Amino acid sequence: MNLKALPLVVIAVMMAFVLTTRDAWAMAKRPPVAAKEPKVEVKEASSEVPVLELRDLIEEALQKNPELYAYQERWKAAKARIWKAASWDDTMIGADFEGIPRGRIDADRKENIEWMISQKIPFPGKRFLRARVARKEAKMAEEDYHGKEREIISEVKKAYFEYFLKEHEILLHEETKRILERLSKSAESRYATAKIPYHEVLRAHTELATMTNEVAKHYQERDTALARLNSLLGREAQKPLRVAVVIDKESPTFDRDLLAKLALENRPELRAVRYGLEAARTDAKRAWVDLLPDGQVRLEARQFPGEGRIREYDQFFGFEVPVFSLLGRVGEIKEKRAESRAAKGAYENMRNMVLYEVQKVWAEYESNERTVRLYASNVVPQAESIVDSLLADYETGRSDFMKVMEAQKALTEFRHHYFEALAMREASLADLERIVGVDLSKGGVSQ
Repeated sequence: MNLKALPLVVIAVMMAFVLTTRDAWAMAKRPPVAAKEPKVEVKEASSEVPVLELRDLIEEALQKNPELYAYQERWKAAKARIWKAASWDDTMIGADFEGIPRGRIDADRKENIEWMISQKIPFPGKRFLRARVARKEAKMAEEDYHGKEREIISEVKKAYFEYFLKEHEILLHEETKRILERLSKSAESRYATAKIPYHEVLRAHTELATMTNEVAKHYQERDTALARLNSLLGREAQKPLRVAVVIDKESPTFDRDLLAKLALENRPELRAVRYGLEAARTDAKRAWVDLLPDGQVRLEARQFPGEGRIREYDQFFGFEVPVFSLLGRVGEIKEKRAESRAAKGAYENMRNMVLYEVQKVWAEYESNERTVRLYASNVVPQAESIVDSLLADYETGRSDFMKVMEAQKALTEFRHHYFEALAMREASLADLERIVGVDLSKGGVSQ
């Protein structure tokens, strides 16, 4: 190393040390820059889009839901099959040309012509029983349609309550975000006067950035709930939709035994299974009656060559006797009897499942209602008082930032639990209405 250059190296190192120390000291004296918040793009529906309430959503879903439309058309098809089951077989009409010479077709042939009309006449009661089975199956299709109708109403309500929950979560986190912005500015002011350390300001900025991200997440979840509503309304998922969020804070209580009785009387799916049982029993009777012989009637009119009128008639009447098909008929009787017993078992199982669902959903409804009352009357008001007190103390320097943050997070969580219980209570009520098969909001079932 050149000794003549050594003084220059020493001077350069000392200058670099001084500059670095000066910059670090200046940074320590200057309040930290707030963390840049992530950009949140919120696409709100245009004000030209009409605002829909819950009853508007239900009405549109019942009119335009494609799955419900498919059930309606199946019901129409089942009703149309009643006439087919009650109708006789086709009538046979024909002509028999007799005496045509072999190997030629002559337009001026003088062969005999025999006109014929034939009709199969079912044994009395057979077609009546077939039509009765078809009517029961049509009633099954009708109850399936009404069951799907109740299911669509329930799904619309639950999607609406999901939207309600996400909308209020946005409001809760927006409020928390505003408080964090207020705390962040207060922390920067206190740091500027050397009342708090640097890491407390950094913590405030970090909490603010995290909350901003939470707000963006809840906006996306709200859009998903709107897409679900659009799907139930028969619309495209991304079609603009504006919904008025209204839920009654008070809700009635219900008698469980009365709900069970209503469900056994009005549940569409249970009624459909009951009609299925009746159809199976009628079909078993029809299999027995099918052993009885059907009749066959035929009328023939004969016209001879060179005569312009009918000279003579033939009449035939006979019976179809199940001789070689007897084993098949007996097998059908056994099959229909087994199907009847299976339908009875399915009905009993469905009845028990309905009673279980009433018990289960009623218990969920009561539990959510108790949670709503607890949080509304006790938990949330106390948490709000604690946050207000700690926030005032922090701004006057008598409280710690982390205490304020913990209290605010607890308040946000309690409010979330309150609105979640409120939405779940209404969703349970929607499930109860689907199970019972009637609109419980129209009275007559409250305690």
